[in-house]
Amino acid sequence: MVKYDAIVVGSGNAGLTGAVSLANAGQKVLLVEQNHEPGGNATNFKRGRFTFEASLHEFMQSVGTKDQPGDLFTMFDELGVGDKIKIKHAPNESLTTILPSGKRVVMHHTKTPEELTQELIFAFSDEASGIQQFMQKMLPYAQQFMEYMNNEVSFSNETYSADKYAPLRENFFNRIGRIYDECNLSKDVRAVIKSKIDYFSDTSTEMQPGFIVAQLLQNLEDGSYVEGGSQSITDALINKLKEEGGDLLLDNRVEKIIVEDQKVKGVVTDQNKTFEAPMVLTDMVPTETYIDLVGEENTPQSVLDQINQASVGYSM
Repeated sequence: MVKYDAIVVGSGNAGLTGAVSLANAGQKVLLVEQNHEPGGNATNFKRGRFTFEASLHEFMQSVGTKDQPGDLFTMFDELGVGDKIKIKHAPNESLTTILPSGKRVVMHHTKTPEELTQELIFAFSDEASGIQQFMQKMLPYAQQFMEYMNNEVSFSNETYSADKYAPLRENFFNRIGRIYDECNLSKDVRAVIKSKIDYFSDTSTEMQPGFIVAQLLQNLEDGSYVEGGSQSITDALINKLKEEGGDLLLDNRVEKIIVEDQKVKGVVTDQNKTFEAPMVLTDMVPTETYIDLVGEENTPQSVLDQINQASVGYSM
């Protein structure tokens, strides 16, 4: 049995950064991936003469520059790959939506919520009142919703009960479909709003309105992309892992996390390979980690209770 200080299951963004962080700290790390290529969402693939992104194709915020680094530059530098990943800024352009009726609506890239509102009104002048009502209702809420998501305010915080946070209290448990209805927005207006964020997240009418409007506001920012595609991020992190003495195992799916006397001992893969380690990190959802890999019999009841109480959420 090969021994490691830590085993990381899954080489997506979280698994890669976790493995490199451990290796940088002097730990002997094994990164196990079930696919033939590492990276998860941070991968490219080719079809003919075109290169496509699996998912991670654009950054909308927290990027910054080398001189004034945001969260992304800072993280890459801390991982030791900042000089290997080149991020370029690119202004967003206009977006054309072809509605079911055949009408073409061109939305020019806007820099402020006010400009966005005017673009919508210009395209749908007969719905100006409803569009203004929607934006006036949702803009303050979206800002407060992001404060909540960033843990700057919570339901147990005294500031939450202040008048300032009335928009958050009034709309937090609402649904975007109800907001559309309250503002009498037509299907065409809703379709244009959705078209600006569809590739970011689910846009079901049952969705929490904060996710929709927050993404809409983030689209006001210019985007950034990685030179060479997101595969460059994966390649840089894998190379760094190997430089620090870490190992990468592909085409192996972890089938079991070994637990003895309530302590993690290692993993077993579908290729009948066993690796020993006192620490296992997974880039997987809790249900798969605890129910499928650890086993209910080895999972604390408090964790099982949390899993049973969980509900389906939305990806940001």
